[in-house]
Amino acid sequence: WHSLVLLVLCLTTNMLHWFGIEQPWPYVLLWTTGLAIWAPIFWMFRRRAGPVTFVERQIAHVWAASMVASVLLFFIEMMLKLPVLTLSPVLGLISGMVFLIKAGTLSGSFYIQSGTLFLTAMLMAALPDHRISAVLPGVINLPREGVELPDIGLTIFGFVVAACFFFPGLKYHRQRLAAREARDSVGSANSNSESAVVSPTETNASE
Repeated sequence: WHSLVLLVLCLTTNMLHWFGIEQPWPYVLLWTTGLAIWAPIFWMFRRRAGPVTFVERQIAHVWAASMVASVLLFFIEMMLKLPVLTLSPVLGLISGMVFLIKAGTLSGSFYIQSGTLFLTAMLMAALPDHRISAVLPGVINLPREGVELPDIGLTIFGFVVAACFFFPGLKYHRQRLAAREARDSVGSANSNSESAVVSPTETNASE
C-alpha cells in the first residue's frame, strides 16, 4: 500500500505541473495531507500484525524523517526563490538514503534499491529542459523554436520508488503467509495426534 500511495502522490504532482500550476502551496497541501493521512493508517496496519520490534521503530523514524525532508523541499525552493519542483531530484537521494539504512539494518538486498534510487535522482537531474529542437535531422522536421516536452521526472521517480517498496514488501508478505501456514499445519498435526491417543481409563471403561 505504501508503494501505491507514493505512486499516486508522484503522478498527481506531475499532473499539477503539466497543468501549469507554478504556485508551491497546492503541492505542499497535497504532500502534507497525503502523508499525514497515510502515516497513521500505515502504523495502525503494522501494529495489528503483531508487536513492533526495536529495529522496526528505528526504520519507522528513518521513514518519518524522509517524509519531513520531502515536504520541506517545497519550503527550501520558496526560500531560494526557485521554480516549483526544481529540487525534485533530491527525492531520489532521500529515498536512496532510506534504503541504504535499511540495507545496513535489515538485509543487504536493499543495496540494490538504494543504488537504483540514487541513479534515478541523477536521471531526473539530467533530463533535458523539456524542449527538443531536432529529431533525426532531414527525416523529421520540427518547428524552429522546438517542441515542448512534459516533465516526467517525478513520474519516473514514482514508478521506481513504488517498485522498490512493492517487491520487497511482497516477498516478506509471502514469507509471513508461509510461516503462518507452517504453524497452522504443525498445530493441526499436534491436535490430531493428541485426539488419536486413547487414555487407559477410556480403554478400561469400554471393556
